[in-house]
Amino acid sequence: MALPLIPELTQPPVFPEGKDSLVNFLKTHPVFIPHWGEESGSCPPGHMDLTKGVAIRQDFPDPDQLLATACKDFQRFLEEARIPAGGEG
Repeated sequence: MALPLIPELTQPPVFPEGKDSLVNFLKTHPVFIPHWGEESGSCPPGHMDLTKGVAIRQDFPDPDQLLATACKDFQRFLEEARIPAGGEG
């Protein structure tokens, strides 16, 4: 079962020109709109059902905190996507 395309995502994004404009654009946070159902059992075959949440392991060595931003961004994504953290992993 193919998911319908979101019209805003069928075209490549338009990036502002110039260094300052691009940096300011990258600092913005676009609104996230999930394009999937949130009901348990609505997951089509071949897709992952995350309605029970996901377990994120962050107990790996990262002495220089190189992955701190990526972990924080992913946690933010889970919250915006309404995917519970601390699931069955």
